[in-house]
Amino acid sequence: MKTLLEKEEKLIKEPIKNFVSNYLSNDFNLKSGKIIQKINEVRIGDIIVDTEKSDFKKQIIINKIEIATSLTIQLTEYSFKDETISLLLTKAIHLEYANESKNYNIVNADNFTLVDIEDYNF
Repeated sequence: MKTLLEKEEKLIKEPIKNFVSNYLSNDFNLKSGKIIQKINEVRIGDIIVDTEKSDFKKQIIINKIEIATSLTIQLTEYSFKDETISLLLTKAIHLEYANESKNYNIVNADNFTLVDIEDYNF
């Protein structure tokens, strides 16, 4: 496994950020049961790639990624709070390179989920 080069990292961060934003908006439940009102920011930290299965001109398999998100959550009808949560992958992310758009696309988005690190039992 290795950490991505800066050029590769730039190409895959945007589709991952978009996926995380959409996932949090549609499929994610906060442990507190509160409602996510707004996703303020998605930050991507270290990305660890499976070099045996990855071919950087065609596909990238990410085994581990650090994701932190800044959210605005709704506490009551008129009360909101900003909160940051750290997320963990339940399975590897598989991205394929699209020559026409010169970007990577997530191809297994239906096969993995994100969990709040605070909710995960190590």
